[in-house]
Amino acid sequence: MSPLSFSNISGNFVGKVQSFMVQSFMVDDYGADPTGVAASDTAVAAVLTAMGANPGILEFGKGVYRLNSGATLGAYQSLKGQGRGLTKAKFYGTGNCFYMHDPTAMGSPGYGPHLAGVVQGIDIDGWSAGPNAVGLKIGDLYGPRLENVYIEGFNNGSGAIGLWAISAVSHGERSNWDVMIDQCSNAVVFDGATGTASYDYSTFKFWIDSIANQNGVI
Repeated sequence: MSPLSFSNISGNFVGKVQSFMVQSFMVDDYGADPTGVAASDTAVAAVLTAMGANPGILEFGKGVYRLNSGATLGAYQSLKGQGRGLTKAKFYGTGNCFYMHDPTAMGSPGYGPHLAGVVQGIDIDGWSAGPNAVGLKIGDLYGPRLENVYIEGFNNGSGAIGLWAISAVSHGERSNWDVMIDQCSNAVVFDGATGTASYDYSTFKFWIDSIANQNGVI
């Protein structure tokens, strides 16, 4: 597990620079099954417990990982696979497969969100997910990056979503996303649930493959 250097400006973007060493937690080391036969939820939960609210990387190895329930990551935390086509998280549950947000963020005039981590090199598979499940829900984070990410098959119900960008209490400015989304009921949803919602200074590259009665970007 090799640590990465990680820097951030404090939550109001004007404070001192904080530096962290970010540790990668490989789910295989906690008992995950990369064959996809047994569920890996216990291993993922153990990683999240080990990270707590600290900076860290939830990392999957090569293979297929069955997830019956979702995982939630906070500020300074990342989700990493070994590359698109090499690592697959196959979701069998309902709700969010992965949810990344800053639970400490507040809307104006409070503090904005803290720095996001990275989602990198992973397939998120929803072909076996329950009704109206979501592949990746992300929001209330500053500068989130999605790189080499593939989301597919979240189409069980009209409310199913591949990528759900939500500003529940604050903004998601300086996002940089490069995502391929295949056959989801709603490929990408931008949800400005708060008056402080903003994606200024952001770059989005979406590759969307939809069939009849499926929405692209809404």
